[in-house]
Amino acid sequence: MISTNGKVKLIDFGQACKMGVKKERVQGTPDFITPEQVKLSTVDEKTDIYSLAASLYWTLTGKKVPTYFTVDKADRDIVKMQKFPSPRDLRPEIHPDLSEFIMHCLRYNPGARPDDMLIVLRELEDFARDLT
Repeated sequence: MISTNGKVKLIDFGQACKMGVKKERVQGTPDFITPEQVKLSTVDEKTDIYSLAASLYWTLTGKKVPTYFTVDKADRDIVKMQKFPSPRDLRPEIHPDLSEFIMHCLRYNPGARPDDMLIVLRELEDFARDLT
């Protein structure tokens, strides 16, 4: 959120929990929830990486990433096999490397995502530097 004085404010920490926790019930915003949250698996830094990438996807494209909450059970391969458009597919002006990186962060399997948020930060800083 951006306040009336132009300052950025972080909000919505209602689902926050310690790393490595296995929640007993599904919690999260349906349009941004990770596969592991829906399956009640352990959440960790890679869960946050997915959610950040889902937010970037939406910010850059105006479209939301399909999730297990937003597709029919019969269509879950859309999520699992990443059968949805990349950011660049939706907006050709998006740099191909940034689009690919976002899709990497949105991998179904947490082990296939970047190892930690520091890697994500460095990549995003590189993209930002290239834009200036």
